[in-house]
Amino acid sequence: QRAVALQQSVLAAFYNKAQAKSERIATETTWDDCVHLILFAEHWSPFVENSVILIPDFFTVQECMMLITAAERTIAAGWAPAKQEQAGLDRLPVCDLGMDIEQFSTSVLMNRVLPFFAKHLPDVSDRLFSACRDMR
Repeated sequence: QRAVALQQSVLAAFYNKAQAKSERIATETTWDDCVHLILFAEHWSPFVENSVILIPDFFTVQECMMLITAAERTIAAGWAPAKQEQAGLDRLPVCDLGMDIEQFSTSVLMNRVLPFFAKHLPDVSDRLFSACRDMR
């Protein structure tokens, strides 16, 4: 139920922000009914093009709070974006959030993201993350 709510939230954002200017919108439940793939166009590739992968409970509540706190602390300290890529969207680079968040990010990449892609999307994994394998 939680994943369905996330799916609906992403679709609502697409309809509201993008004004539904897509050839097609579809959702699929995949990988043991726990991961959802949202497709935004007729031509798509998982994670790479015109799609969003939703993984419920990828982060714990505590981890989310840690990330939010680090972002708020960084902004409160006067952080400002070097440039704004999209109106109303500022991206906080991990390297600006502190060493603890950098270490956490590396751990998430190596212990969660890469194994997920290797298991469920090996072609995408090879294409995007082959250099990361050498870091282990």
